[in-house]
Amino acid sequence: MKVEIRSLQGRLELYLDYLRDKIPNMDKYLANMKYGQVLKDLEIESLQDLADIFKDMDEPMGYAGHITFDATNGIVYILDNWIE
Repeated sequence: MKVEIRSLQGRLELYLDYLRDKIPNMDKYLANMKYGQVLKDLEIESLQDLADIFKDMDEPMGYAGHITFDATNGIVYILDNWIE
């Protein structure tokens, strides 16, 4: 499945070093959009592989790997901002 990875704040650059360690050839997916940098058209084999990318992430928003997945649009958001 193809997914796009974004930061909720639009500041994916804060996570690029972490993501480079998890995603081979990550830079070929990096794109600048009007809402900030994203990883676009990233091919993921399974939901488990997607979860494995974020399992070691430590975000102050909550437990490690705090993300949400918009399944309809194939977008993974790193939750680096409070939403209510």
